[in-house]
Amino acid sequence: MQILSIPATDGYLLASTLFEAKEAEKGIVCINSAGGVSQKFYHKYATYLTENGFTALTWDVRGIAASRPKKLRGFQADFEDWAEKDFKGILKWLTDKYQQKIHIIGHSIGGAYAGMIQEHENIASLMTVATQGAYYKDWDSSIRRKLYFQWHVLMPIITKIWGYFPGKKLGLLEDIPAGVIKDWHDRKKYPNLIDQHKAKGKQWGYHLLKLPMKVIGITDDPIGTPQGIERFTKLFENPQMQVQMISPEQVQTDKIGHFDFFRSRFKETLWSMTLEWLNSIKKQ
Repeated sequence: MQILSIPATDGYLLASTLFEAKEAEKGIVCINSAGGVSQKFYHKYATYLTENGFTALTWDVRGIAASRPKKLRGFQADFEDWAEKDFKGILKWLTDKYQQKIHIIGHSIGGAYAGMIQEHENIASLMTVATQGAYYKDWDSSIRRKLYFQWHVLMPIITKIWGYFPGKKLGLLEDIPAGVIKDWHDRKKYPNLIDQHKAKGKQWGYHLLKLPMKVIGITDDPIGTPQGIERFTKLFENPQMQVQMISPEQVQTDKIGHFDFFRSRFKETLWSMTLEWLNSIKKQ
């Protein structure tokens, strides 16, 4: 395990951790974290990939966890920065180092970065886990009001007061830059992610992504409901895209939700499934 600082396209240094297989004979995997989640959450999964012949990299987007500046108030960071500057920088570093295309595994918003850029020539495959449209009407009705209050009332108010969202103090994710909270809050106005991007004058590459892609949804995820997953998949025009909804019953458990996919208790089930898919891409 190597602790690194990898530059984004604008030179901002991103805290990263490299889990290098002896010969990386099976390929390179870049693991994109969920929004407001530290890369450390994925270290056990990255170790698992390394034990099975893949070199893996975890990293923190700017403003989050180990990539957080000392002063977060007034710090510029939003979803576009995470994709166009940070993800592009990580992808370039990996491609330059290993001289091969990179497999991407993205959790929640981390699964959307590849669609938010237009350059896909260095991506071998994309697997998304619990990546969805983040539109409140898609959330499970049993928790919709609570989530709406948290995302669209509480978080914006606290952020306005503090200048950023003090997630660690509140026991809710990591500290999060104000620009990211604004993007999250603005999602309520745009059922389609493309419309939100267009409102910023941005051009995205969802429709350009034509490579092996697997979209994984979890049936007991209150955020990544089937409707939310479908809203995400409709952004693409990719004949190679596969969609799989997994229920807790399929892996002999009572709960997976939005986060537990990457917990080590699923090493022999969910993790094994991702490994099988990565191996199948290598053989193509």
